[in-house]
Amino acid sequence: VAGGPVKRAPLGVEIQEVPGDDPIRTKLSSLGGRPAARVLAVMPGTPAAKAGIALGDMLLSLGDEPVEDVTTFAAVIANCRGKTDLHILRGQREQTISVDLQTH
Repeated sequence: VAGGPVKRAPLGVEIQEVPGDDPIRTKLSSLGGRPAARVLAVMPGTPAAKAGIALGDMLLSLGDEPVEDVTTFAAVIANCRGKTDLHILRGQREQTISVDLQTH
């Protein structure tokens, strides 16, 4: 890359897409057919951990961008800087959590 290394802000989660036929969708009626990703792990000391993201949370969108798939979500994170709204579903309750995405 001309001009130096590319720096991306890490979120600090391991996620898995929630397919349309996942049984969790019948348990979480508020999820419905929306695209989402389930949090499988939260790395300590990361923006996700500091913001209170928890195992099992369903990530719905970052900023105004829905979580369509893992690859697209990674690209959205790469384009975000500073305080960014992360919309999640925890249990049956939707929440907006502010994550501070800083490059290192």
